[in-house]
Amino acid sequence: MRALQSIEKPTQLPASKLFRVFVHVYIHHFDRSSPGAEAHVNTCYKHFYYFVNEFHLINAKELEPLKEMTLRICPPPQPNVSSNSSIG
Repeated sequence: MRALQSIEKPTQLPASKLFRVFVHVYIHHFDRSSPGAEAHVNTCYKHFYYFVNEFHLINAKELEPLKEMTLRICPPPQPNVSSNSSIG
Protein backbone atom coordinates (compact mmCIF):
# COMPACT_ATOMS: atom_id res chain seq x y z
CA MET A 1 0.00 0.00 0.00
CA ARG A 2 2.91 2.34 0.71
CA ALA A 3 4.13 2.14 -2.91
CA LEU A 4 0.66 3.03 -4.15
CA GLN A 5 0.55 6.15 -1.99
CA SER A 6 3.93 7.24 -3.32
CA ILE A 7 2.63 7.35 -6.91
CA GLU A 8 -0.59 9.23 -6.14
CA LYS A 9 0.97 12.68 -5.89
CA PRO A 10 2.97 12.61 -9.16
CA THR A 11 0.00 11.18 -11.10
CA GLN A 12 -2.58 13.73 -9.93
CA LEU A 13 -1.49 16.53 -12.27
CA PRO A 14 -1.38 14.40 -15.45
CA ALA A 15 -4.76 12.88 -14.52
CA SER A 16 -6.21 16.36 -14.05
CA LYS A 17 -4.88 17.50 -17.41
CA LEU A 18 -6.22 14.40 -19.15
CA PHE A 19 -9.64 15.08 -17.61
CA ARG A 20 -9.53 18.57 -19.14
CA VAL A 21 -8.88 16.94 -22.53
CA PHE A 22 -12.03 14.83 -22.07
CA VAL A 23 -14.02 17.95 -21.16
CA HIS A 24 -12.75 19.70 -24.29
CA VAL A 25 -13.59 16.73 -26.52
CA TYR A 26 -17.10 16.31 -25.11
CA ILE A 27 -17.95 20.03 -25.21
CA HIS A 28 -16.30 21.14 -28.45
CA HIS A 29 -16.05 18.13 -30.74
CA PHE A 30 -18.92 15.71 -30.18
CA ASP A 31 -21.32 17.58 -32.43
CA ARG A 32 -19.08 16.85 -35.44
CA SER A 33 -17.57 13.50 -34.55
CA SER A 34 -17.61 10.57 -36.95
CA PRO A 35 -20.15 7.77 -36.51
CA GLY A 36 -19.07 5.35 -33.82
CA ALA A 37 -16.56 7.75 -32.26
CA GLU A 38 -18.84 8.47 -29.29
CA ALA A 39 -18.77 4.85 -28.14
CA HIS A 40 -14.97 4.77 -28.27
CA VAL A 41 -14.54 8.05 -26.39
CA ASN A 42 -17.13 6.99 -23.81
CA THR A 43 -15.27 3.72 -23.23
CA CYS A 44 -11.97 5.55 -22.79
CA TYR A 45 -13.59 8.02 -20.40
CA LYS A 46 -15.24 5.27 -18.35
CA HIS A 47 -11.91 3.50 -17.85
CA PHE A 48 -10.27 6.81 -16.97
CA TYR A 49 -13.05 7.80 -14.56
CA TYR A 50 -13.07 4.49 -12.69
CA PHE A 51 -9.25 4.56 -12.44
CA VAL A 52 -9.02 8.10 -11.02
CA ASN A 53 -11.82 7.31 -8.56
CA GLU A 54 -10.21 4.07 -7.44
CA PHE A 55 -6.92 5.78 -6.69
CA HIS A 56 -8.33 9.19 -5.60
CA LEU A 57 -6.38 11.12 -8.21
CA ILE A 58 -8.96 13.85 -8.88
CA ASN A 59 -11.29 15.41 -6.32
CA ALA A 60 -15.04 15.51 -6.93
CA LYS A 61 -15.14 19.30 -7.36
CA GLU A 62 -12.74 19.09 -10.29
CA LEU A 63 -14.97 16.45 -11.96
CA GLU A 64 -18.02 18.75 -11.92
CA PRO A 65 -17.93 19.83 -15.62
CA LEU A 66 -18.88 16.31 -16.78
CA LYS A 67 -20.94 15.28 -13.74
CA GLU A 68 -24.26 14.73 -15.55
CA MET A 69 -22.68 12.79 -18.39
CA THR A 70 -20.57 10.78 -15.93
CA LEU A 71 -23.66 9.74 -13.96
CA ARG A 72 -25.30 8.65 -17.20
CA ILE A 73 -22.45 6.50 -18.55
CA CYS A 74 -20.69 5.53 -15.27
CA PRO A 75 -23.46 4.57 -12.85
CA PRO A 76 -22.45 4.17 -9.21
CA PRO A 77 -21.90 0.55 -8.17
CA GLN A 78 -24.90 -1.25 -6.74
CA PRO A 79 -24.63 -2.96 -3.37
CA ASN A 80 -23.77 -6.64 -3.71
CA VAL A 81 -26.91 -8.52 -2.67
CA SER A 82 -26.58 -12.27 -2.62
CA SER A 83 -29.50 -14.09 -4.24
CA ASN A 84 -28.67 -17.22 -2.23
CA SER A 85 -29.46 -15.62 1.14
CA SER A 86 -33.03 -17.02 1.24
CA ILE A 87 -31.96 -20.63 0.56
CA GLY A 88 -32.05 -22.52 3.72
